[in-house]
Amino acid sequence: MSKINRLICLFTFFTIALQAQVPEWIWHPGGAATNNEVRYFRKTFSVKDKPDSATLAIAADDEAEIWLNGKRQGDVKGWNNAAIINLKKIKQGENLIAIRGWSGTGDAALLAKIEISFGQGKKLVVVSDASWKSSDVGDEGWQTVEFSGANNWSSAKSKGKLGVAPWGDVMKVAQATRAEDLVLLPGFKVELLKSAQPGEGSWI
Repeated sequence: MSKINRLICLFTFFTIALQAQVPEWIWHPGGAATNNEVRYFRKTFSVKDKPDSATLAIAADDEAEIWLNGKRQGDVKGWNNAAIINLKKIKQGENLIAIRGWSGTGDAALLAKIEISFGQGKKLVVVSDASWKSSDVGDEGWQTVEFSGANNWSSAKSKGKLGVAPWGDVMKVAQATRAEDLVLLPGFKVELLKSAQPGEGSWI
């Protein structure tokens, strides 16, 4: 294989890898036909090494409650109010993210992206897509890795990648106002040190 062909193959591989890491809005097939709809979602993933940290970026239309390996991690409300949750209890071996979604009226979907960091800058990314399993019944123990009653669970339905209408890019990080755009009194000077990241709130 020529050097040019190898470069093309590498570019194609990395392009596909990056595309695969874009989360998708998902819901249970045939869902949201009625108001006040509750649906359940599961995704198992394997971790080979001990992680340094892990976060979950999640948005839901309209609400979602999150578990990791059977332990509740938090919740999020409002499709345009994405949350960043520090995940605890990620272990070496098989893990399970479980989400209970609720839709009040209109469009129903949730979006999730897990980033697990290891030493030497290595990362593992898990995103919501059609490989997740969903159900309209929250069977006992459905939030745990050991759950085996998967007969009524099917592949989730993708409603499009992050950025698709009607939700848009709900995970876009807002930037602070540039220092040069501020109007100051004579003798004063400002400098932008840092833009607050999702989950940090305001700070000085």
